[in-house]
Amino acid sequence: MAVRGVLTTIQIYPSPYTIGDPLLHEFQNYFPDPTVIGSTTYTHAPFKGSAVTTSKSSLYQSFSLTFPATVEYIDIVENAIENKLYVAQAMFRWSATEGLENPSTFNSFSYIAGKAARGSTDFSSITLEVETYAKTVDSDFPGRKIPWTVLSPLSFRDK
Repeated sequence: MAVRGVLTTIQIYPSPYTIGDPLLHEFQNYFPDPTVIGSTTYTHAPFKGSAVTTSKSSLYQSFSLTFPATVEYIDIVENAIENKLYVAQAMFRWSATEGLENPSTFNSFSYIAGKAARGSTDFSSITLEVETYAKTVDSDFPGRKIPWTVLSPLSFRDK
């Protein structure tokens, strides 16, 4: 497949999160108009996602998202840090046969999620740093919580 376009999405979840809770924010950085991927409508935000940093000796991963330092994005970043919100970043691509403007099929090729950890600014942009579950304390991390239906058959007793 010859890649025609690449789109990055961000989803920001409340903390604590229960499946079915509405998302706080859904952004994408490619199309100027709202775009539906799956069943989620993503509005446009001019952000840049960093490369994912990985540690070979642990499960630790991190990434950052950089926004323009406008009131709207400063408020979002401050709220995410203060409330330790969950942040998921996904990347999608589509083929050259679909064109640039209105693809009907998005293929997911990257996904990472974590908890808002800290931020920084240079007064023209604001950056949100996100760390993965292995580095966070809260066990209710979306998609990483092991349900009791799986744990109950496991025996932790001495025999």
